[in-house]
Formats: sequence, structure tokens, C-alpha cells
Amino acid sequence: MARKLKQKDLPGMENRRIEPLHAKAVEYDGIKQQRMELTKQEVDLKKEIVALMSANEILKERGYHCEGVDIDYDPGIAEPKPDIKVRIAIDPEATA
Repeated sequence: MARKLKQKDLPGMENRRIEPLHAKAVEYDGIKQQRMELTKQEVDLKKEIVALMSANEILKERGYHCEGVDIDYDPGIAEPKPDIKVRIAIDPEATA
């Protein structure tokens, strides 16, 4: 199957930039980069939490629950890739 050749721009039509679309694309990329950086930080923090749970022998109990902080530990079945779920309960009286 032959490749289609890209049609060349007509004179005076080289810049087809649509400014609002271009600006939103740049804004989106900035947010995506921030999210990617936050994901890296989240992964590092999860590793630190698992290490602290291991050092304090909490992994055997599969979780930590104290004063509104709940950490559930899942050791993983198919592959040795542990995962944690962290939930913080917000006390309505503490924020008032």
C-alpha cells in the first residue's frame, strides 16, 4: 500500500495555528507534567511506607489503623509487587 504524500501548504497559509487550541494544549501539557511528577513522588512515598511497616513488623497484620489513619497492605498474589491503600478520615470537629 503506497503512502499518501502530505499536501504542501499554499503560499500565505503556512501558519495554521489556532491560538485558543494551541494555548489549551500547552496548558494541558503543563498539568500532565505536574501529574507525572506527583506520581513519581507517590510511588516513592509508598515504598517508604512499606519499608516502615516492614521495619515495625506491621506487614504481618496487613495494615495499620490508628486515629483515623488507615493503611491497608496487599502483598500481591501473581507477582511480588506489594501495594498499599492509604485513607485519612477527616474529623469534622478537628477542622471546625
